[in-house]
Amino acid sequence: MTLKVCGSLISLLGSWAYSYVELRESGKFGDDFGPHFPARLNTSRRCLLCYFLPTATLALFLANQFLVLDPAGHKQAVVEGVNLLNEFYDVNNNEWSSIEAIQPKEIVFMHMVSRFDDRNAGDSSFSSKQSRKNNLYSSQRNSSILILTGEGVAEKLLLTLGAGSKIPRDTFELSFYVRQAHFRPLLRWFDHENDLEYFLQPVIDELPFKYRNKTEPRAWCAGKEWPFEYAFWAGGVVSYHSFQLRLLHKFDFIWRVDLDIRYTKPIPPMINVAQQCEFVHTHLYTAGNCERNATHAFQSFLRVHGDDLSQNADLRKISELSSQWHFKFPYGNFYGWSTIFFSDPDVVDLANFLYEEYPEGYYEYRWGDQPSAFLLLAYRMKQLDPWQSPRVCDWSHLRRDKIFIHDSKFKLDPHFE
Repeated sequence: MTLKVCGSLISLLGSWAYSYVELRESGKFGDDFGPHFPARLNTSRRCLLCYFLPTATLALFLANQFLVLDPAGHKQAVVEGVNLLNEFYDVNNNEWSSIEAIQPKEIVFMHMVSRFDDRNAGDSSFSSKQSRKNNLYSSQRNSSILILTGEGVAEKLLLTLGAGSKIPRDTFELSFYVRQAHFRPLLRWFDHENDLEYFLQPVIDELPFKYRNKTEPRAWCAGKEWPFEYAFWAGGVVSYHSFQLRLLHKFDFIWRVDLDIRYTKPIPPMINVAQQCEFVHTHLYTAGNCERNATHAFQSFLRVHGDDLSQNADLRKISELSSQWHFKFPYGNFYGWSTIFFSDPDVVDLANFLYEEYPEGYYEYRWGDQPSAFLLLAYRMKQLDPWQSPRVCDWSHLRRDKIFIHDSKFKLDPHFE
């Protein structure tokens, strides 16, 4: 921060010095800087530059103290020296810390809690919180939990989890943008009683630029209408927004797990899963009308990347099958992928294209995260059927042997209990 301020000041002083020399040598002002100084200036282009350069530099200097722009397209507020993209609020210690200071771990379990209410109460014969703690979290050493939350949910979840620390009110009011994603500050709380590390990342519901100032889109598939919230959370947040989070680079493997899942016994240890698998699915299903036009979007993307299409036969086959379905997609309620995805520029380019250039897939066709997972895999591995790759692991036995059960009758766990 100090270097940035010093550099801006040097640039500002340099531009003023340049302007002074130009004006002095060109004789555009007299021997004094009295009240007639502006009247003695002419409007030559050279003189206009003398006015413009220091003024523009001053404006950039002021903006530079409050906004940070980087080559990846990030824009985030810097509040009282806190870089919201690179730091988190430590609830236990009531202080800001750098994400870089977080100790790397093998696994992070990623959940979503978009709202906090009791509307989805159902069969509570299984204790959801206790089931996860005993059979998911505690069975995996060297892991953390990331909860992506809706607006105003993180504060309530912290109370539910047992965090007694008071967080300054203005912490929840800060926000920053990363491309089309709008976030609140990342929060961390360590549950010493259960030896569990929680991260809470609030995400603000926002439509892609294409739908701003328009009627909110509604998806229709499987014989019914799907709300905007499903498209945003199951599609946008998982397949686009989460790719921008620097926290995830502190882990080797991410498990995306729904909260309406119950566990009958501990999940087998996932030691070194990232060394064996780039993607893990727990079941595949044949595409239906909820995945329509996914390969058409992929075809559009490949047109932009013509070299890839001309050099790889499998990609051409996917492109040619844009109106026919011969692919299977992973069940979206329990799967995982290596964070190597986030460092692959091909994957990031495609993920950005699907959300920014083809948002109707999520918001009008109800893709969710399943079709995008297939397309990202196919593009990264340059294979027509990525499920045949040895780096894609089939763990469907967890579902088949009922080690975990996913059923709509279970309470959807809005209170994370």
